[in-house]
This record gives sequence, structure tokens and C-alpha cells, in this order.
Amino acid sequence: MLTYAMEHRGRQSKYAYLAASIKQDILSGALKAGTRLPAKRPLAAHLGISVVTVEAAYGQLLDEGYLEARNRSGFYVNPLCLPTAHPAAEIRSGERSLLADASGQSALCSPPAPSASPDASTPVSSASPDASAPVSSASLDASVPDASASLDTSALDAASLDASALDASASLDASALDASAHSPAIPPDFPITPFLRIVRDVLNDYRDQLLQRPPNAGIPELRMAISDYLKRYRGMKAKPEQIIIGSGSEYLYGFVAQLFDRQVIYGIEGQSYEKIRLVYSAYARPYELLPMDRFGVSSEGLEHSRALVLHVTPFHSYPTGITAPAGKRYEYLAWAKERGAFLVEDDFESEFSVQRKPLETMYAMDQTDSVIYLNTFTRSIAPSMRVGYMVLPERLLPRYRQKLGFYSCTVPSLDQYVLAEYIAQGHFEKRLNHIRRLQHQT
Repeated sequence: MLTYAMEHRGRQSKYAYLAASIKQDILSGALKAGTRLPAKRPLAAHLGISVVTVEAAYGQLLDEGYLEARNRSGFYVNPLCLPTAHPAAEIRSGERSLLADASGQSALCSPPAPSASPDASTPVSSASPDASAPVSSASLDASVPDASASLDTSALDAASLDASALDASASLDASALDASAHSPAIPPDFPITPFLRIVRDVLNDYRDQLLQRPPNAGIPELRMAISDYLKRYRGMKAKPEQIIIGSGSEYLYGFVAQLFDRQVIYGIEGQSYEKIRLVYSAYARPYELLPMDRFGVSSEGLEHSRALVLHVTPFHSYPTGITAPAGKRYEYLAWAKERGAFLVEDDFESEFSVQRKPLETMYAMDQTDSVIYLNTFTRSIAPSMRVGYMVLPERLLPRYRQKLGFYSCTVPSLDQYVLAEYIAQGHFEKRLNHIRRLQHQT
């Protein structure tokens, strides 16, 4: 029988403490894959808590993918692919390639070869740039400086493009490019009164600052407010200096594309938000469209991929609606550690999860400082709020400052100060909780 000291939960709710305790036992190996958990009533009686509390804890772990429910049998631990190396372990050649000398003089190595020859199930970018097919940097106009000329182009042609992935990317139309098609419905009852009060207070209290040019990465007040929110609401430890403010997701995609050298291949979900592919194409970055299964990018696709940056949407991926369970998210993290790669976590609308708490982010799960986290307020507040943010791993900050630190912040100071106050005063979390309640009712 599982035994946990419920009196040591502090301010945590009973269900949250129980779920966290079981999760820790799963991650530590105390509860191995395939282990059957105790039935709800006996466990509740053993711990001195209600059956509803146990049911909520099991439900949370089931939603996150740590448990599997078997009909008329109970709850079982799902297998997880956990990274085994310590963050301080020896850096592999792939990572040395990504994090080139700060002087920029060292040439970037080709990505590591896959363990097996790619086949038709591994989409690879090698076509000419058009609206329906992925491109490589070598195929762009000669007027664009081609820093990837030394990349072995035969490697890019080693696999044929998966037909299903091609069909998915070829069906580009106006709705796919329309940001509203990628946005959840915003309830019409937006609490405008507190928002207008904050705008008025900012105009009165920050008169001088509003006329000054904001820092390139965003004003400190907003970055601090986001840092506090992520720690409090999402369980993410991100320092304000790791947070970069920009005008929406597409702008930040451009930063990701420019952060690494041209030879680096990006991995993209075979069916994903069309603008991700278009932005990488616009910056002449080679990429692969990776095959999907019902959990996310397939294990075979990860194994055969030559990507060193994997761009994924773990929650409710558009347009498939796939949410990666805990096992798949840990598989992504293990993949990144194994080849010294980075993950781009495009956290599309996970804050609208109908679970008791938002889905655990890969950034929070990561132990190797390998996840670039992206999110936006466009969907969580209103479509007109064109503000997004990127959380960089600390070890990428020197590279960001050297390569991209010259960019001016594209978000007006007024918007940043208003948003900082809106978050700091707790209105943003109230807004999220209100929307989640509405979604849960429907």
C-alpha cells in the first residue's frame, strides 16, 4: 500500500500533494512501469482522506500521462523514457556544433548521422521554396548569403518526403494562415473595467518611462511579472533575464531560426501550425517534417531524424489536437540529451486545459537546460494583445546576446507596462481560471 505523510503537504491541496508524491515515486523508479496502483477506496482509507481526493489525484496523473486506466482492472504506471545523463555530463559533438565559439569563427559541424538509414517515413526538407513544400537553405536565391554551402546536401536528399506529411503541408489555404484559425474562442465577457483602470493608472504613473525606448529584451517589470507567474502558476523556474518579449509567436519563431547557424536542421511536426514551417523557410533554415503518431512525433521519426532543434507543440497540437502524454514528453527530453540537441516548446493554449491544473511543461520537467519555451498572450487575453515571450535556457543567453541582442523590442512600452500590472495584480490568473471553468462546463 502506498504511504505518504499527508500532514507534511503544507499549503498544497491534498489531491495535489498525493499526485505529486505518486509522480515522484514514478520518476524515481520506486513505482515501475506496469505497476498497478491501489484501488481508490482502500488507499483513501489507508491515508485518511476522501475517495474524491484519491480520484482527483489519479485523474491528474492520468491526464498528464503518468498513469493508464484499464477497464475493470484499475490504474497502472505508464512507461517513461527518462533522460539518464546528468546536466553536467560530457557535451556531445552535436551540442558542440550548436553552441559554436562565441567569436563565430568556427564552422558548424554537420548534424550527427542517425542510427539507421532514414526511409520514406522520415520527411526531409529538400524541395524548392514554394507554398506547399519544405525548403532547404541551399535552394534559395543566390543573393542570400548561403552559410550552409558546406553542408552535405546529399544528406538532405537521403530520404523521400512522407506522402501524408506532404499532403498535410500542401493543403495550405487562407484559413491555415489566418491566426484566428489557430486561436481558441475568446469568451465575450472580457472584464474590461479592471483593464481600463490599469491603462489609466499606467498613463499616470509611468509618464516618463512611456516616452523612453524600452530595453531590447522587454521592460524589467513585465519580465519579472512573467517570471513570477510562471513559477506560481506553471511550476517553471525562469529568471527575468531569461525572458525575451516580442510581438507574437511568429516574431519569436524568427529568433529561434536565427539563434543557431544555418547548417542546423530543425525538426517540425509533420502536421503543425503552418506558420512554423513558413518562418523557417523565410530564414532559409533546413528542416524535416517528422511523422506523427497518436502521441506526437513518432519514436521512429525521432530516431531517424538528423535535426538538432526539435520544434513541438506538446499540448493540443494544431491541427491534429494531439496532446503528448508524460511518456512522450520525457522521450523528447531524452532525445535532446542523447544528441546534445534543443527542444522548442511551443506552448499553444495549454493554459486552457480543463484539468485541475495546467499541463506540466517540458521546460519544468527538463534537467539539462535544453528547452526553449514559447508562449503568447494573444490567445489567453485577446487577439489584439500581440505580445509573446520566449524563455531561453541559461546556457543560450550569451549566444542570444551576441547574435540577436541588437534587435529592438517590438512591443510598445504602454502595452508592456499595462500587461505587467495586469499580471502582477492577479487579473491574468483570474482570467485563465474563468475561461477554464467555462470550458469545463461545456
